[in-house]
Amino acid sequence: MAVIKYDVSDVETGGGGVEVPIGLHPGKIVGCTHRTAKSDGTTKISDLEVVVDFGEEYMRKWTYIKLPDDPSWDKDKHGWKLREYTDAIGLPPKGSIDPKKCLNLPVMVKIKQRRDDPDATEIKNLFKPGAESLSGADAAELADAASGAENDYSTWTKEDLTAEIEERGLEMPSGRISEAKLIDVLVEADAEADPNATEVEAEGDGELDETRAGYYGDWSDQDIKDELDAKEIKLAGRFSRNKGIEALVEAANEGNVVPDEGEPDAEPDEYDNFTDQELKDEIADRVKDGAEVSVVGRWTKDKAIAALREDDASAPF
Repeated sequence: MAVIKYDVSDVETGGGGVEVPIGLHPGKIVGCTHRTAKSDGTTKISDLEVVVDFGEEYMRKWTYIKLPDDPSWDKDKHGWKLREYTDAIGLPPKGSIDPKKCLNLPVMVKIKQRRDDPDATEIKNLFKPGAESLSGADAAELADAASGAENDYSTWTKEDLTAEIEERGLEMPSGRISEAKLIDVLVEADAEADPNATEVEAEGDGELDETRAGYYGDWSDQDIKDELDAKEIKLAGRFSRNKGIEALVEAANEGNVVPDEGEPDAEPDEYDNFTDQELKDEIADRVKDGAEVSVVGRWTKDKAIAALREDDASAPF
C-alpha cells in the first residue's frame, strides 16, 4: 500500500471529545451557515447554524437561530434568540448579518444540561464578552471565568490544583499524580456540592432594587460621580454605578459624611481589608463594565488584590 502524505498544519483542530461543563465559558464562533432547507431538502426553513469552539479539550457545540423569513417565525417566541445573538456579536438591533463576518468572533456561552441526555450539555445563551447586559448571576459567573475559578481547572497549574484539594480537605488521588487526576477530584467534589450554593450567593450581584437605590436610581452615571465628589465620598477601586449608589445611600442613611483631609492620590487602597466575597464582587463589577481583570489559575486573595491593583494602574480613576 502506498504511503499517503498530508499536511493539515494550517487547519484548525475540531476540538476534543469531552463535554463542555455546565456554566459560563469563553468560546469562538467557527461556523455560521444560513440554512434555507432541512437536510432532506424538502422542508423550507430559514435559520443560522452557529458552531462554537471551546478549545482543544472540549467538543464543539451547535445552536440554531430562527430568522424572520422562516415560515414558522413568531417574534414573541423566536425574536429574543436572534436579538441575543446580534448583541453577542456586537450588531445593532436592526441591520443585516453576513455569516462570513461572524467567523472567529469571541463569545461567552452559557452551557446547560440537555433534557434528553443527562450525560450531554448544550448551548443555552450567547453573550458578548464583558457585556453590561448580563444579569447579576451571569456577571458573577463571567468574573469567575475570567478569574480562573470553578469549572476552568484546565488552566490551573499542578501546584494550584494540589493546594485547592488540600485546602478543601479532599483526598488526593492514588498512584502517580497527574493534572488530569487532580482535576477529576475537584470536578467530582463540585458535582457533589450543593448546586444552589453559588446561585444563591450570586443573586445579590445584579441591579440595585428600588428600595436600596432610592431616588438615585434615576440619576445618570455622571450625576452620581458629581454627587460623590460633592460629598467627598471616595470609592475603593474603579467606579461602577451600583457601587456609587450604594455609597450615596449609605451616606444618606448615616446622615453625614466625614471628609477625608488627606491627599487623595496619597491614600492607599483598601483591598487588604476586603473580604474574599468583596474582592469577587469588585472583579465582577469591573468585568461587567468591560475591564480585563484576570486571576490566573487558582483563585487566592493575594492574586485578586494584585489583579485589581494592576487594573487600577492601567486605568486610573
